[in-house]
Amino acid sequence: MKLTLWAFLYLPKMLYVGNTQIALPARCWQVAIPCRTDTTLIQYEGRNRNVGRMFYEPGEVPYFMKLAAGKKVFFDVGANIGFYSYLASAAGVQRIVAFEFTKEYASFTKNTFVRNGIPAEVINRAVGSPGQETHYSDPLVRASGKALSLDEYARENNLYPDLIKMDIEGYELDALRNAHEILSRKPALDISIHSSFLANRGQSVDEVLNLLKQYGYKIIWSGSDTYFMRAD
Repeated sequence: MKLTLWAFLYLPKMLYVGNTQIALPARCWQVAIPCRTDTTLIQYEGRNRNVGRMFYEPGEVPYFMKLAAGKKVFFDVGANIGFYSYLASAAGVQRIVAFEFTKEYASFTKNTFVRNGIPAEVINRAVGSPGQETHYSDPLVRASGKALSLDEYARENNLYPDLIKMDIEGYELDALRNAHEILSRKPALDISIHSSFLANRGQSVDEVLNLLKQYGYKIIWSGSDTYFMRAD
């Protein structure tokens, strides 16, 4: 049986993300998946509703796995429940830092990482301009607080990524403007650029892409609002 996920998802005890087996921290968790199409699916194994297989962003996942191959440090910026962190771990990435603004998703993700032995740290902060007052809400959660910059975190922890996934719904330009040291090292990028959220803040997709071009980035694949990019 296939269930289309929209706002709510009751997760089974055991989930496969791609080919990676993920043990969830409770029998039944209600979490939000930011799904914009009907391609996010849970397929249960026969009649066993404790074991499921998840198909999320099927167009993006194969390119992400190629991008992650051989990488050592991954920043998952806007981690939500950590889907791409799971994929990075499956690809062999050695260090993972997941930035998640909402305490509910951050707590869920941290518990799941611990349960599965995923070598990841969860930072419960927004990413943008240092000290920037940031707000987020969806049907389940709300969050407000001051942002940190990626350069600030990297400098303080002497940890620089060679792969970044970013999905922060309108704060991507602010985050990238404050990631000069990181972008100068030319990590591979998987970035979601949300035109409507940017427009609400007086910004645009072109501004984001033009900023990245200054660092030598080129688009190697795009779909909907997602861009996979590498720098020369």
